[in-house]
Amino acid sequence: MNGNINYKTIGVTLDRNGKVHISEDNVKKLCNELEYFGRKIHSKTQTILKISQDLSLAHSKLEISEKNCQKLEIDIRKENELIEGLRKQFEKDYSKIRDKCNQLVKEKENFKKEKEYLLKENDQLKDEIRNLRKDCLGYRQKIAKLEVKEIGNEDYKEKSFEIEKFKKQSEELKNDVSVLLSDKEEIIKERDSMKEKVERLSQEIIYLLNGDPKAIDEDIDRVLADNRIMKAQLENMKQERGMAKATLKKYKNLLGRNSYVDDGETYDCQMEDFFPNRDTKIITFKQIKEILGSSGDGVTEDDYKTLTQLLVDYCNDKKLALTHQRNANKILAKKVSEMELKIKSLEKSREKICKSPNKDFLNELLLKK
Repeated sequence: MNGNINYKTIGVTLDRNGKVHISEDNVKKLCNELEYFGRKIHSKTQTILKISQDLSLAHSKLEISEKNCQKLEIDIRKENELIEGLRKQFEKDYSKIRDKCNQLVKEKENFKKEKEYLLKENDQLKDEIRNLRKDCLGYRQKIAKLEVKEIGNEDYKEKSFEIEKFKKQSEELKNDVSVLLSDKEEIIKERDSMKEKVERLSQEIIYLLNGDPKAIDEDIDRVLADNRIMKAQLENMKQERGMAKATLKKYKNLLGRNSYVDDGETYDCQMEDFFPNRDTKIITFKQIKEILGSSGDGVTEDDYKTLTQLLVDYCNDKKLALTHQRNANKILAKKVSEMELKIKSLEKSREKICKSPNKDFLNELLLKK
């Protein structure tokens, strides 16, 4: 072992007897080196202690992180379960809404078919009314011819004053009828304007409800409202038809033809074709004879009373027709107010949907679906 050590490098000498001789300088030098290495060992020890402390702190932090990771994994599982439950619930609701939409579409088709049927029935009733008006006009002409034939020359001067009086009354009644017709035209214009307003509001609703499943409900509400209006108009037409037939029956009774088939119904109808807007004024019996090409025998006061009664009945019929028209306008006004309220509620619901925090989540589910 001594052969492997170079003693000269460390300042140690050996004599012939093998004794070791160390100089004082070398001892001091060795002591200094020993002290230096001691300090160095001490610093390394401190460093190792600090590293061990940091390592224990890191281990504690690692344990805390592992606990947090486990807790986070549990929370993630719960959130995934919640999302899965919401997705299943959404799928169920979506299937229900889809079935409801299909059912509403079928109901809408049924309502359209019913509307077409009512329109056809309405056209048939209008054709019947036109035919009845033509018949009434023909009977009225026949009655006028019969009245002219019965005009006589007895008491001509005394009856002429009464004839002029009745003619004035007839002109006044015709003027009243023309006033009623003008009122009816104004009411029809108001009805048309209300219909245009309803159509405009319907278009706005369709625009606002673009992409909303409730749009089908709104369309069905509009079809139901139109159906109610058509039914009300149909009832009015039936009443007008009844009035036309009742008037026709009066003329038949005047002609003495009671053998005509009577179905026992009560009728209600307009008489627009009975008194056309012509400026024909018959002043004397001579003009009546020239127009009808027959001779007159004499007109009784009862005949003029009958004519006056017919004009009064006609005015009453026109008043009834105007009442029906006002009722139809009231229905349209209610429909317009309902549409405006629905528009306001739909605007509020659209604002709530736009502000909903779950909107993005629902959109993602829809895209996945």
